[in-house]
Amino acid sequence: MDNITPTVDGGFIQRYPKFKPNKVTGQNGNSYGFKINLRFDASPGTTGIDTIINDYNTFSMGLFSEATAQLQESARIFERQQIEISSIDQRLQSLENIQSSSPALASIQAQITNMQNQIDNASLAFANDATILDLIARNADEIQALANGTVTTTLQYNTDVVRQGPGIIVDKSVPNLITLSLGTQQYNFMVPIDENGDDITITNPLNINVAVPTVFADLQPFTNMLRINTVNTAGGDLIININDDDVQFKTGQTIRLVFETPIDMGSRNIKIYTDSLNRLNNGNYGVQIASIGNSELSQKPIIELICTEQGILSFVYDVIK
Repeated sequence: MDNITPTVDGGFIQRYPKFKPNKVTGQNGNSYGFKINLRFDASPGTTGIDTIINDYNTFSMGLFSEATAQLQESARIFERQQIEISSIDQRLQSLENIQSSSPALASIQAQITNMQNQIDNASLAFANDATILDLIARNADEIQALANGTVTTTLQYNTDVVRQGPGIIVDKSVPNLITLSLGTQQYNFMVPIDENGDDITITNPLNINVAVPTVFADLQPFTNMLRINTVNTAGGDLIININDDDVQFKTGQTIRLVFETPIDMGSRNIKIYTDSLNRLNNGNYGVQIASIGNSELSQKPIIELICTEQGILSFVYDVIK
């Protein structure tokens, strides 16, 4: 640019016409450019550093290039931070979803609170050493009393763990006292019935003057007694079937067979069977307990049947009378 041309009321810089680019011919327009000489004093005192801006030292462009490079690096850092923040946000949202959707958090919190209460109570219990020593000494005294057979009245029992079983009665009616007694007598009575399901009694005796006179009776726990009343002379062997569906024979278990009225077997025998459910694969009532010949029988015989081995249903018998 030329110098400023002074005028009466000021001055002006030399004017140049401005041409716009021609889109048809492709010619470029012109523009204005400014170059300013700057001086930078980088140190105090009398020492100075002068930087002259000219065609060979474009200081401003160097600063601009460095600023642009720093700006690009800042943009890359910002992009990385944006990606990391997005990842952190996704992870945070996932944790929030898990926390809000978990129904067990309340239960876990309740358990933690309960555990804390137990710890606090335990801390109170063990806070005093004298209390612990007294408790140990008292327990030692009570254990020694149990060993000596002298139980203190202050010792409490948990009687709920004592329960009665077959043939045993447990009486807990008196506080802190358990009474055990037998719940069964010498015999459990079996009820004899005929093939029609009618009870055989002294007023309704079994007519044995048939081809196959048969008696049925259910086995009871422990020692059994079966009492049978008969009339007439046997027309065939007397069959007695012991039903062991509900109660199975135990080793040593005994059945006493008693004929209350005189029995006339003639030349016939008494045969006794069990295994009503065919557990040993010999058929229903396929296990013979005993076969008692008529020569062994009195008019009112008494016979004892004893199980010698429960698994294979092995028996012996004794004619008592």
